[in-house]
Amino acid sequence: MHFSIVLDERWGKWIMAVGLEDVPGMAPRPKRPRLLLWSSVLLVLMLVGLLFDLLFADYWGRGGSLWVVFNASLLVGITSFCVRGLTYIYQVRLADGWDDARAQDLTLRFQKGRRALQVLEARMCTALSPKGRIDEQRMAGLMSGEKVIRTQPFRLDGTAVRHSRLDSGGDADPESVLIEALTAVLCDLAHALSKMPDDLVLNFLLESNSELEEGRLRRIWQYVWRQSGIRQSLVAIDNSGLGAVDKWLDQDCEQDALLLVVAFQFLPEQPKGTAEVVTGLLLGGSGAPRYHTPIAFVHRPELIRGLSCDANHCALQALGWVPIEASSVEHVWRVGVDVYLSSLVAMTLASARLPDRAGKNVHDLDLLLGHAGNVAPWLVITIVTQAIQSGAGAQFVVSGEVFSESDLWVFVVTPASPLSH
Repeated sequence: MHFSIVLDERWGKWIMAVGLEDVPGMAPRPKRPRLLLWSSVLLVLMLVGLLFDLLFADYWGRGGSLWVVFNASLLVGITSFCVRGLTYIYQVRLADGWDDARAQDLTLRFQKGRRALQVLEARMCTALSPKGRIDEQRMAGLMSGEKVIRTQPFRLDGTAVRHSRLDSGGDADPESVLIEALTAVLCDLAHALSKMPDDLVLNFLLESNSELEEGRLRRIWQYVWRQSGIRQSLVAIDNSGLGAVDKWLDQDCEQDALLLVVAFQFLPEQPKGTAEVVTGLLLGGSGAPRYHTPIAFVHRPELIRGLSCDANHCALQALGWVPIEASSVEHVWRVGVDVYLSSLVAMTLASARLPDRAGKNVHDLDLLLGHAGNVAPWLVITIVTQAIQSGAGAQFVVSGEVFSESDLWVFVVTPASPLSH
């Protein structure tokens, strides 16, 4: 069962996406008037006039008419040249106006495309981090390929299933386990929010996947929220995953706002190969007040629409939005990607021209921790942020799309400060 809070109608109207492929080319430039050509035209006009005078003018009046022919030819030639010059100037101004408008449009698109979300706080509870944070030793183990997914009894019926699950602390009932994990995550977020004004309005996104009844989940959430002590008010938004990030970055009005994300997968319907996880993120737009020093930046994601999409363009564009050289990427993370898309992932990584060390440091969270469902994008952002806190540099992420098994998202997460690496 998927449980979410989605109320804000503004998000349903967000249909714009930043793209550079539909930008028209520069205006064609008119050819400059050629002086030699127009001098030749003037000479031809004068010769034609002379021939006309010889054939049709009276012999005795030929001297006077000759001056008329020359003057008329000169007048016609100069007038034609002036008209051609004015036409050229007009065409140049039209082309300049088009190119200026195009340059302004490109500038606005680049400014919008290079927006990023500040990660102000990131916490999670998983089998790897039961208390909300991965210590450096466990992070090193995860990045070296240490798996925490294993065959163990499923929480509901005791069936042996390969998955990872939250620490139950003995025979605790499922509801207590979820409450404990949510409380741990919200306590850390509440500590960060305690330094912000009480009248601050937070945009809020809650995503979940659980077999528990929706009414039970709502009761758990309401209880945990009251216990957290968070004083700020919430405005729920409608969207999910990296699509929410992409649309958030599109909106000028949201760049000074904060986004609180809480996502969890607990007792999934099909537990095989899955991970129980609770994660929370406090994100800020590029213009959000600096109540906290940001830990990392989540840069604009690019959507690869199946095998028919240009994975090369999307991978390079994701790097270009930072902008960052591919050689600066230290680790690659893969999450929520179906096995049959492995060739597309390999093509994407090859297109990004990542360095050898990044190619060797590809971490598949689905294999290491388990599939996190619709929580996967938020989980990988949290893990990458905590890796950056441990001293890692820029990270490249390939994430599956929740609502389409054939699509992928690619994006980059970088340290907020170059000194953090």
